[in-house]
Amino acid sequence: GVDPVARALFWQFIRKLSRELGMTIVVTTHNLTEADFCDRVAIMNEGRVIAVGGPDELKEEFILSQGDVFELYPERPVNEKDLRERGITVVPFGRRYHLWKKGMDEKALQGLLDELQIPRHYLKRISPPMEDVFIHFLERDRVTVR
Repeated sequence: GVDPVARALFWQFIRKLSRELGMTIVVTTHNLTEADFCDRVAIMNEGRVIAVGGPDELKEEFILSQGDVFELYPERPVNEKDLRERGITVVPFGRRYHLWKKGMDEKALQGLLDELQIPRHYLKRISPPMEDVFIHFLERDRVTVR
């Protein structure tokens, strides 16, 4: 791994090469937050390219397919099963959770959290993290390949 200062300098250097010198840079990474720094991203599964586009394009495709993503920061751990039983995808992120369900807006989700008596510090709509986008395309590919 690379320390955060070295990583920031690396990406600053890459951006300079790309923007100022017009160079095309090919980067491979398993750190999907770094994919947000790229102009184009190719998601691969088992040696095959399964999705290509800019990070914003891939995120938009995710939203169209899966719905808006919300970050929930609850006051205490959540019973994920209660949410999943209502068709909500739940992805833990430390003490927070990413939640989504196609067609569910923030008001409806707030109502459901109130119904389930889930106290929270906040619930907010977020841009889908590349980790969630990557998993979505992998799962879609697995269904398609079968």
